[in-house]
Amino acid sequence: MYCENHNLTHTYRNLDVYIFMRLMWNPERSVEKELEEYFRLYYGPAADSVKKLYLLFENNWIKIDRMVCSDQKTQSSRIGMVRENKDFFQQQVWGKIYTPEEMKKVDSIMQEIHRLTPAGSVYAKRAGLLQKYLIEMMKNERSEVMDKEERRQALKLSAAFSAAKDFPSDQEWGNAQEYKLVSAQRLDPELKAPGSFRLLASNDMLFIRADLKEPKMADSKTSRTHKNGNQDIWKDNCIELFFHAEKSKKFWQIIVNDNNVWSSQTRGRVLNRWEQMKGLRVKTRRKADSWTAEIAIPIRELKTDKADLRFNFTRERNVNGQKTEFSTWSPLAMLGNWHSADNYGTIIFKQETP
Repeated sequence: MYCENHNLTHTYRNLDVYIFMRLMWNPERSVEKELEEYFRLYYGPAADSVKKLYLLFENNWIKIDRMVCSDQKTQSSRIGMVRENKDFFQQQVWGKIYTPEEMKKVDSIMQEIHRLTPAGSVYAKRAGLLQKYLIEMMKNERSEVMDKEERRQALKLSAAFSAAKDFPSDQEWGNAQEYKLVSAQRLDPELKAPGSFRLLASNDMLFIRADLKEPKMADSKTSRTHKNGNQDIWKDNCIELFFHAEKSKKFWQIIVNDNNVWSSQTRGRVLNRWEQMKGLRVKTRRKADSWTAEIAIPIRELKTDKADLRFNFTRERNVNGQKTEFSTWSPLAMLGNWHSADNYGTIIFKQETP
């Protein structure tokens, strides 16, 4: 048979697949006895403590299930899987079930597990996996949900004034503040190909310059057949710019590949649609080990008053022989939530010095 599993982390893969396979071999086995054996074999002297931790998770999951199903409007929906209720129920789960006090209980049990597993043993290694792939993931998501807006408001970018009519000079770019990219994948925190970008703005245009390392430039997956407006440019070796004006609700996503080709989509208040932004200009340059992109964006198209413009910069590094590497400027905008303006920083436009 074929067994497919999309959640390849400690949260789901390990214990569930173990029990599944044991019962597939003999459906008459006792689940409780199999669980006892699993905890004993896998965690040794910390078996009882790990069992206690999983029992806490199980009891809390029942509470979460009852919370979701108590709402008649959402009885048929699955938590975390339906866009229209996901944010609401995340707030409920982290605010009412996994409260700060409950997270302290989780931490306390986890510390107990660490104390019971001898340093250097296979049991200590497995306790470390539990810490990394379950406990730390929980903490990260709780922080994102409960502390997000405070964290988001602290994310600011400065766009210094430029009088450039076409693109700013190299000297101007050299004086602009640099913003570095970080990994957009929690399980792959180190970037093989780092990158950064800078912002400048005139009265009418917002300028962005990206400097992107690429040790395998010759292996770029960018299609040479793609032309401006192609909706598959995101499959190329590319960068993506996201804009959201808070007052007008205007959204733009601009995608630029390493072959001077770009496309964009926009949204007013409801649906996204592919539409080429009027007046946008792009200039890219490829080198043996890097590439740069300069983008000139008409501010009028962003529908912003220059006081409410949210922004994020992401990169999809697509080269042959390597799995796609995703990077981002905003640490809130991890892979999977790039289109949510709740994860963007705010651009601060600097006025021309009198």
